[in-house]
Amino acid sequence: METIKLSQEELTKIQEFKKTNNDLIWKFGQIEIDIAILEEQKSELKQKLSQTSKNQDLFAKSLSSKYGDGTIKLETGEFIPSQK
Repeated sequence: METIKLSQEELTKIQEFKKTNNDLIWKFGQIEIDIAILEEQKSELKQKLSQTSKNQDLFAKSLSSKYGDGTIKLETGEFIPSQK
């Protein structure tokens, strides 16, 4: 069977497709790495949020035990007891 030589233009086009595909594969890999990093950061932030919420609840309970039910004016630091 006789081999046929491709034209330089055809060969160049095939090489361009190969390069484009390799570039896309590399970029997809980078995106997957970025996603993995972001998912890890998201997981860490969820844990911190959960812990902060627990700490906030415990602190609110300690204030309630100390002062009773009411509200706090953050601007002045004043505690205003609830009207019963």
